[in-house]
Amino acid sequence: MKIYWIQRRDQIEALCSPIRQDIADRLGAVGPCTVALLAAALGYRPTALYQHLTALRRVGLVQALPRAVARGRPATQYRLVAPLIRWARAPRLEGNRKPMARVAKGLAARAARDYALGFDAVHWAIEGSSRNHWIFRLVTRLSRQRLSRINTLLNEVARLAYTPDPRSGPLVSIACLLSPIAERAKSGRVTPKTRAGTQPRSGVRREK
Repeated sequence: MKIYWIQRRDQIEALCSPIRQDIADRLGAVGPCTVALLAAALGYRPTALYQHLTALRRVGLVQALPRAVARGRPATQYRLVAPLIRWARAPRLEGNRKPMARVAKGLAARAARDYALGFDAVHWAIEGSSRNHWIFRLVTRLSRQRLSRINTLLNEVARLAYTPDPRSGPLVSIACLLSPIAERAKSGRVTPKTRAGTQPRSGVRREK
């Protein structure tokens, strides 16, 4: 499946909006949609989505398909620039890191909303092989070998989630954030970053 890797800052900033994240997620899940279908699926008024679709089109993340003649008034359909858009590589560029932090904030808020709404889903399951509702957070220390294994498994989860399933079922929401934590010294200050083979500065100037 074709992947579009987001690298441009203007595209990241466009997706800082949780509503635009919703639009991109839904278009990725169900394919091309009219504004009316998209609004009904997301629970918004159609008029509330036009400006967001325009913003996503402006940065090249969403495309408008030629008007298809059907019964009644022709309606424009919208689709993602590619079947799958991903932004995991965007923070390689330093200028993308602040907007990516805002993206993560919106993503976490949306994930929390979906988690809460999941209790009311008719296909809700919290145990067994059909489990589709789960919450997990842990702060821990990992060896390089253990982190490598976890990353292998996360990549496998992502591959399974992103690959179209011919036996598709009800929609589910999946969110994942993995981040290092800056250690704090006994003084409460964050331990400064050090390069390999160097020691952090102690604040004491050495005399030559």
